[in-house]
This record gives sequence, structure tokens and C-alpha cells, in this order.
Amino acid sequence: MPLNDPYEILGVSVSASATEIKSAYRVLARERHPDTDPGNPWAEDEFKELSRAYAILSDPTSKRKYDRGEIDGKGAVKPASRRSKATNQSRQPSPRQPLHRQNKSSP
Repeated sequence: MPLNDPYEILGVSVSASATEIKSAYRVLARERHPDTDPGNPWAEDEFKELSRAYAILSDPTSKRKYDRGEIDGKGAVKPASRRSKATNQSRQPSPRQPLHRQNKSSP
């Protein structure tokens, strides 16, 4: 189950309520708990991933951050989107240029 989207991991929609998220987690936690499937070598990893997805979506602050793209599916903070130097330079106002140059030499 190498998914990164908590909504996909829990099988809920983005508009799911807190009750729906909790219910989906409980059903999947019972199914995927390592103690209920001792022969599955990946059961522990799957359960950890499931728990991580629930931790993100059950906390309103983390859920908002995930929805805004500030954290990834593992809860790690994403780096701010970096623009290229050319893009940044083109967005900065250019320094004022003099309207005309005065000739300093005397006649």
C-alpha cells in the first residue's frame, strides 16, 4: 500500500466529515492490524501508514495544511515553492532610470 495521499489510504473523499474519517480508519485498522494478519510481512508498515494518514486527517490543523499543500502525505513540511532567479528578477521593479542625461561639460 505505497500510497501517499491520506484520503486514498483511508478510502474517503476530500469532503469527508470527521466522523466518516474516523469510521473508515477504525474499519481499516481492524482489518490491517499486524496481530490479525501475522503472516503478512508488510502488515506493520501498512498499519503505520494507515495510522499516519489518520493522524493527518483527524487533526483539523494538519488536514488544512495537507489540503493547502503545506505538508505531504507523511506529515512532513514541504519546502516553499521556489521560483527561478529569472522569474524573481522579472517580478521585481527595475530601478528608476534618469529621464535624460545632463552634459557636464561647459560650452
